[in-house]
Amino acid sequence: MAAYGEKKAEMERILLKHDWLDKIIFSPSFIYGKYDWTERFYYWLYRTKFFNKILMPGGGPFSLSLTNASDLAEALLQAVEIKKHQTIYNAISQQETTLEEVISITAKALNKPQPEIILLDEKKLISLNLNAGQFPLFMSLNFKVSDNLWTKDFSFKKMDMAATFVEMLEYKAVKGYPVPGVGLSVEKEKEIFNAV
Repeated sequence: MAAYGEKKAEMERILLKHDWLDKIIFSPSFIYGKYDWTERFYYWLYRTKFFNKILMPGGGPFSLSLTNASDLAEALLQAVEIKKHQTIYNAISQQETTLEEVISITAKALNKPQPEIILLDEKKLISLNLNAGQFPLFMSLNFKVSDNLWTKDFSFKKMDMAATFVEMLEYKAVKGYPVPGVGLSVEKEKEIFNAV
């Protein structure tokens, strides 16, 4: 991971310097979808489904730009045949989405009450021997990327976020809803609930 960004940038530089080569570069943001092996989103979906309370770092709201895996796949298929196109696209399905919205959208889609979100400020995190980096997808900034070119040149209906979150949970249901392997353990979170 330490070299990922530079390797990706170098590959783009190599492609861009070859004028004779027809190329399209897609730059997605945080990708989510049914087969997300990272479990970054599943961490929050799991808690929304099974918890009445969810811990989250405070100081926000902070937002992310997100890319639905099915949207990206559809754009890649269209890119094979598209005649007129730009060279680089930000492949963004949703802009300015907060983790609170991910939880709210999921709870509504599951037809259950929204869990109480307990925000932990920096002082509280330190007192609990935690840091914000232990919470998947949490970034203390507003990460907005324009999707104007992608939306203009590629004609497809973007996948519904709520339906995708439900699909992600249904995929995990077949495996018995395993506890996410990233972020705080369920035991640690329950221990913190008793302390706050």
